[in-house]
Amino acid sequence: IFRHGVNFAVAGATALQTESLAAENMRNPLTNSSLSVQLDWMWSYFNSICYDTNDCVEKLRSALFIVGEVGSYDYYYALSQGKTMEDVKSMVSDVVQAILDGAKRVIDMGASKMIIAGMFPLGCFPAHVLAAFPANYTPSYDEHRCSNDLNNLSITHNDQL
Repeated sequence: IFRHGVNFAVAGATALQTESLAAENMRNPLTNSSLSVQLDWMWSYFNSICYDTNDCVEKLRSALFIVGEVGSYDYYYALSQGKTMEDVKSMVSDVVQAILDGAKRVIDMGASKMIIAGMFPLGCFPAHVLAAFPANYTPSYDEHRCSNDLNNLSITHNDQL
């Protein structure tokens, strides 16, 4: 039984792998540790602490796994590297699928308790708003001064997730 949590998350990581971003002429300027890489580290860690498969199953049975929040950096990097909002909207299904594939990997590792965190309202984060819109574009804002376009992107992402 684990007495302490283990965190494999990397700040700035994406749901999509580096190769997928590169295929769309994007890059992660902070790290190449996508969700898949983080899950590889987790699997390697489990292999180092378990005596055998049954031991791992027993250890993981009572563990709570949290996947996410992941995906916001995929969109942020796309917008900050010149992609349009339409380009970013077309990424949602791939980003969500990468998260679901990651969650399935965690289940396949033996997880029985999991939280898959949804995306926060991107339109309420100044860095995302500044990255999303060229200087000559005036986005619409809600009553909280959050970008409607980015918050709608978050809603679309969460609905598909």
